[in-house]
Amino acid sequence: MMPMQTTMLSFSLRVAGGAAVALLVGACASPEPTLHTLSARPEATDTSRFQRAFRLSGVRVPDRLDKPQIVLRTSDSEVVALEQQRWAAPFGSELRDALSANLATTLSAVD
Repeated sequence: MMPMQTTMLSFSLRVAGGAAVALLVGACASPEPTLHTLSARPEATDTSRFQRAFRLSGVRVPDRLDKPQIVLRTSDSEVVALEQQRWAAPFGSELRDALSANLATTLSAVD
């Protein structure tokens, strides 16, 4: 082989090898988790129209549910944590915020 052809072949192999490595590394990357929330977007509220107020303290959840992953019951005796489906905040906080928003709407009150 002539030196020019060898150099071109070597360059082509290096480019192809680099592309293959980049492709393999990209294929190994974990997908970004999807974040979920229980609460709707907060609306701007005029607090002067409320005549009642309440205070909802923290909500306790069982240890099996107190994790970032969403947990699904798959049978009477089995639960599965979905690794790529996660809560946007700790589950107890999500639950407390959703309960507070629903109570505030139902009672025409403010938390």
